[in-house]
Amino acid sequence: MGRFSEQQNKLPAWMKSNLSLGIFTLVLWLVASAFGFYVMLEFQQMILRRYVTYYPESRWGFQIVRQWSTIFFVGFWLAFVILSGEYHYQNLRKDSSWKVFKWSFLVLAMILLIALIL
Repeated sequence: MGRFSEQQNKLPAWMKSNLSLGIFTLVLWLVASAFGFYVMLEFQQMILRRYVTYYPESRWGFQIVRQWSTIFFVGFWLAFVILSGEYHYQNLRKDSSWKVFKWSFLVLAMILLIALIL
């Protein structure tokens, strides 16, 4: 209990309110979700660019790769959005929630960097 009260004293005044902290967490979660969607689109474009490079004459193969990659990436993105939202909802005032935000943004930025380089 002592550690929680020490952390409570370190927070800025606007973060001590449950409403403002909840709104801030919601905004960060929406930004992470939108950024994840953008990363998903860029990664799919990287896959399609690679496919066209190696198989430029195969139109049907391109369509199949595009459709299946869309299904796979949208499923992965939905899982990320739902699981991270549920985690942040359950761990609103804990350090682990902020660590999940940090790692989410770092992993998404690394995936985006890989997609843009390749």
